[in-house]
Amino acid sequence: MNQNGKWLVDDSSDDTQDAQNAADDYIKAKGSAVCQLVTERLKAQSFGGSNCDTVSAKYTPAAPTGDQVTATSTSATDNLTVAGKHGTITLVKTNGNWLVDRDTTLK
Repeated sequence: MNQNGKWLVDDSSDDTQDAQNAADDYIKAKGSAVCQLVTERLKAQSFGGSNCDTVSAKYTPAAPTGDQVTATSTSATDNLTVAGKHGTITLVKTNGNWLVDRDTTLK
């Protein structure tokens, strides 16, 4: 279920599908919308801090291909190709929301 730009996960949901949906939303997000889909760690590491000051320079939305998602109840990885570049997105479930914590496709 999508609420306020975040995927909420309930006990009866399929974590793999929810994680894939969250990863796809992140890959397709534009501008500051990316900020609400990532962890504080990734914001600090790749997007200029909690306000995602450098998101425009670091991130370009694209359509993912070849998604291969594996998930547990608290973490997931998505091996995919974005704009011709193969990479891995790691997601963590935080307060019931899937957030991107690492993205090897970033510039």
